[in-house]
Amino acid sequence: MRKKQLFLLLLLFFFSIMNYVVVAASMHEEPDYNNPTFISGLSTQEVIDALRDRKIVNILLLSDDQLANALSLNTALASRLANPDLGRAVAANPLLMEVTSIFNDISDRARTDVTILNDNGALLQLWYKRFGITAEEGAQLISYDGVSVTTKGPFSTWFVLEDHSGAIVAEDGRLIFENGIEVRSAQVLKTGDYFTIRGGEVFLTMGYAAGKSFVSEGAVVQFAGKKYIVGDGKLMNVAIQDDGILFRSQNEVTIKEEIEVGKTEASFTGGLRFFYDHHIMLEPKTTFTDFVGDGAVHVTVNDRTNYYTTSVGCSTADQSFSCVERDGLTMRVTVVRDAEVEISDELGLDMVAVSPIEVSDGGKVTYRKGELGEAIFSSDPVKLKGDLSLLPVFAVGAHDEASIVYTFIGRQQYPDVSFGSTIAANAQELFARYRDLLAARGIGTHYGAKSEYNWLMQPPIPGKQSDYVLWLGERSGGLGLSQQEALFITMIEKRMLPPEHPLYSLDVLVAEAKLITKKLSTTEQIAAYASLRSKDANSNPEEIVNRVLEEQPTPSDPREVKGGFPVRTSCIELCESILRSAHQEAGKSAEYSIVRQEYIQSKARGTKLAQALQEQGWKVIFMAPDSKNPEWSNPQHLAAISQVMNRQKWYGEISVDAVVTDFKPSESRRDISTGEIIPLITETMTPRDETAYRKLLESNIDGGFIVAAGGEHTGILMRDPVTGQLQVLENHYNYGPDTSITLEASDLTAFDWGTFILVVPPDADVSRLPTVLQKLAMNDQRNTGG
Repeated sequence: MRKKQLFLLLLLFFFSIMNYVVVAASMHEEPDYNNPTFISGLSTQEVIDALRDRKIVNILLLSDDQLANALSLNTALASRLANPDLGRAVAANPLLMEVTSIFNDISDRARTDVTILNDNGALLQLWYKRFGITAEEGAQLISYDGVSVTTKGPFSTWFVLEDHSGAIVAEDGRLIFENGIEVRSAQVLKTGDYFTIRGGEVFLTMGYAAGKSFVSEGAVVQFAGKKYIVGDGKLMNVAIQDDGILFRSQNEVTIKEEIEVGKTEASFTGGLRFFYDHHIMLEPKTTFTDFVGDGAVHVTVNDRTNYYTTSVGCSTADQSFSCVERDGLTMRVTVVRDAEVEISDELGLDMVAVSPIEVSDGGKVTYRKGELGEAIFSSDPVKLKGDLSLLPVFAVGAHDEASIVYTFIGRQQYPDVSFGSTIAANAQELFARYRDLLAARGIGTHYGAKSEYNWLMQPPIPGKQSDYVLWLGERSGGLGLSQQEALFITMIEKRMLPPEHPLYSLDVLVAEAKLITKKLSTTEQIAAYASLRSKDANSNPEEIVNRVLEEQPTPSDPREVKGGFPVRTSCIELCESILRSAHQEAGKSAEYSIVRQEYIQSKARGTKLAQALQEQGWKVIFMAPDSKNPEWSNPQHLAAISQVMNRQKWYGEISVDAVVTDFKPSESRRDISTGEIIPLITETMTPRDETAYRKLLESNIDGGFIVAAGGEHTGILMRDPVTGQLQVLENHYNYGPDTSITLEASDLTAFDWGTFILVVPPDADVSRLPTVLQKLAMNDQRNTGG
């Protein structure tokens, strides 16, 4: 028994010893730093110890927060971390970027390899923030040298970090100053209080803090839709002021329209302050060249002088400064104090100065025609030099106490034709040119203000997009197309290709448009390319470009470009431009400046333009193709007929001199409520009466202005020189430049706008046309069987 008990005791002792050995062995087992579960359970101090002793081989097993917490307690660990791990730790705890040693470590690494910043957008934003700069999401760097950076993107820009606290770095590489100045593809240096922007482009808008200035060294400066360009290596100072932008340069600065490549609008040497609303201020000792049509006018001033390109400028300007006003080919000049203004017309522009030129005591206006003729107006008698046949004006002076006013009576001999003929000739020439260009190159001279082509011209504006622009944005991520790019897309997609064509993809067209328009700049080149490209979707774009350039080289002088790009217009804008040019050709620019001023102030109302013409002596003929059943059966036409026949003003605004009615009676009417077309029986039809219309055709009326539906639509009246019939030229603003009916000419009897008025020149003879009273008497006679 005792032996058995002793055996059990020994066995129990053995198992106890074995258990102790096993437990002791387990207590001394090495930690597994490759085990994610084990790593995730480490305390912050254990992570610090493990990193310090290099026990964790795969740092990715540590979470961003574990790394950030460890660095927060022991910043020296940063040097032990690879770029990606250091980046995610700092991104997880942005306060780490405020630690000088960590910031310096990241910056030092970025000097040799910017991927530490580019691969972690959040880290890049925190790094920029240390310099007071905001980086947009997606922004990246090309390089960092310890002081300056070069941004990455299509508008890559170089600048010194410390100089731009408050700036924004955009995803596409733009640098946007704190005050909103936007710089693209340039080098930016700060010297004292100035920034020098070398190369690239600068975009300005109103609203900047006054006093901000910079120097452009070959950079293109864009402001209010215009580009200010000075040669490479040449300097231009730009100062932002409360009410405009001041440009100063002793080198010639070229001003171009932003949307039209190659078109020089003006140039200057000296100082020019640009405002909105066609207004600039020429600084003292400035020469300004204004390109007009195929010519140019040079204006040189010795003192600060307003310059306007609108007919109402000088009358609204500050009268303490001299003023030059140009509207089309007409000019008005006012000088004050001892100011001097020189005007030089060197390129054959037959300019007509309008009354008055006003010269205050001590002031002087010098006008030169080329190098051979000169006229000087001052307090002394007018001085004429050289070949007087070159001078386009003759002046008569009127004296008062303060100044001398010179009124121009003109030397031009205008053709002995009626004013209406001039209007008709302008309209016919424009229409013929549109159709000829359309046939020759697939695109005419004008496009409608509400056409799809126009929508392609306009980059999307938040809250103001048309449906078509929104649709473009959905298909291509948003478009900001140049006019040439939009022209190419329109000609390919809208005119030449069926939907199943391989090129019928907006993304493909946008990419190709941006490619080819870098090399092709004229309308003819782009039209030729579009024609060739649409015939073969598999052709090589580069080969087509080279072929086009061989056949149609790009002119070295922008003014040699034929045709230009089409002009945006509407029915009223088309009429106004024709009326303006006709007035100028007839030597009546002064009269039209008054008309145009009222038209502009009315915000381009057709009825106001007609009323302003009537105040100048024009006559109004009321036209009612059917006085009882207007074709549209629209209440406004019935009301217009009632107004006129009751001897009231048409639409309450315009009195009527003569009436022409019932020359095209309706055979049906439209029910307004249902839209149904209802045939008229003989008893309800208006009797046809072409007597007055024949008298209209037999009159001396060759041209005029047409207003329909109370101003809803307008057109130009013109007599066909071949058939002798009266026609209407009108613009349909929903069609593009590649459509034959954008500008449409049709017989006056086919003008389908219900009732309307003809506004004809003062020399038009309407004496044979019936007046309202005569028409009423004729109706009474018919009704009584007389």
